[in-house]
Amino acid sequence: MEAKAISDQTYLEGYFDICRILRKKQLLIGKLNRKAEVQDKADTENAKPEDADGDTIRQEIKQLNEEISRRDRGFWADIAAYDPEGKNLGLEKIAQHYKLSIAEKRIILFLLYLQQNHFNANVCPGNDLVATFDTSDSIVERMRLARCLASSNTLVKEKFIDRNYLDDNVTHDLGYYLLKNALYRISRAVDGDNEFYKDTTGVSADIEEIGYVKIPQRKLNQVVLPEEAKEKIIFFLDDYAVLDSRNQTVGKKGISFLFYGAPGTGKTMTAEAIAMHLGKSLLIVDVSKIESMWAGEAEKNIVKMFKAARDNDMVLCLDEADSLLFSRTMAMRDHSTRTVNVMLQEIERFCGVVVLTTNMDQIIDPAIERRISLRVKFENPDKLLQEKIWQVNIPLEIKTLSDINFSLLVQRYDLSGGYIKNAIENALRRMKQQKRQALGMDDLIFGAEMEKEGLFNKKNQRTIDGFSKW
Repeated sequence: MEAKAISDQTYLEGYFDICRILRKKQLLIGKLNRKAEVQDKADTENAKPEDADGDTIRQEIKQLNEEISRRDRGFWADIAAYDPEGKNLGLEKIAQHYKLSIAEKRIILFLLYLQQNHFNANVCPGNDLVATFDTSDSIVERMRLARCLASSNTLVKEKFIDRNYLDDNVTHDLGYYLLKNALYRISRAVDGDNEFYKDTTGVSADIEEIGYVKIPQRKLNQVVLPEEAKEKIIFFLDDYAVLDSRNQTVGKKGISFLFYGAPGTGKTMTAEAIAMHLGKSLLIVDVSKIESMWAGEAEKNIVKMFKAARDNDMVLCLDEADSLLFSRTMAMRDHSTRTVNVMLQEIERFCGVVVLTTNMDQIIDPAIERRISLRVKFENPDKLLQEKIWQVNIPLEIKTLSDINFSLLVQRYDLSGGYIKNAIENALRRMKQQKRQALGMDDLIFGAEMEKEGLFNKKNQRTIDGFSKW
């Protein structure tokens, strides 16, 4: 019997149908885990939980496992019959070249599906991936799947996937995502290019020279800001997103945000949320890698960072932007003036989104004003906002005791957002070291006291040996 003809289009559509079921299972697993958390919290507090019956969900997962297994076996049998040597289909060419197993191909296809269909869900926790693909509820199978995600495995080594620690995750689970490098190779192979493996986008090499890429985890509704400021940011982003979706590159103008204010008030966190809102990665530039004592080098590095953001379609974030945009009246050398000039030129030419952050906006060159779309002042939060920051920064998966009193915390400790986040991380470390399953008020007080002590030391360092810091 002649094998059924398959194209790259039907290949991807066929497995994406399976991915839809996998995604449904992934969401059900998350729901089941949340129900388990409710039960654990009730057990910790010796309270009777609300109805948290997971039997219906488990039965649905069991049915999905049967459907996934049946359809998955049929899919790979059809592929093997049509293209046994992996010479006709793009992804099979890739699999042959890199010696990928079926499990590794499944992971690539599922992450590709998420990337194509779920902007804000294209980073998948490793535990989720393993649980989603394990259809037999087998410890051995889960261990085999976990090995596919190891740093020594082909998927990571050959830059198909990368991983990053998920923010606010005390278990330190890694989030996995498909690299643009992999998308580039897949698209070339699907287009019939048999030398898809020879050229890469060079994302990693370029970016390591100027900073690092952050896969955003926070949404704008998780950032605690005055509503007026948040509404203005969203106004500009939504207008930009409409143009971006229409691919109007000719005559398209980028967006430049200037975020200024005291340290720890959420400037970089908001840049991350902006990238999340647009479904893009965030390129965070390390100013120390841009600056140079050699004439001309800083200017080259500035051009390089804008090019990297442009070529890889990333939101660009430049922390401590005052280092490269200080007023030219303060310049001590000619090449310092040229550095500012190049920065101003590149911001004006950039068609993407750039976020400039600074603690010292008063020293930035006045010429930046006409190049900035929106200037936002980040102030130390009032007591109401501080309370909200405490609440949203405790990870959802962490069990909490009923003795936590956020109002008392903000009355006792006047901390900005960054310091509150650090205090919570200190509290979680204490909880973990003491091998407890729930976070309590004592832990949060411990974390806040550590941050308060650190702030006290910083204030005392403002005057050293008779010299004023400012």
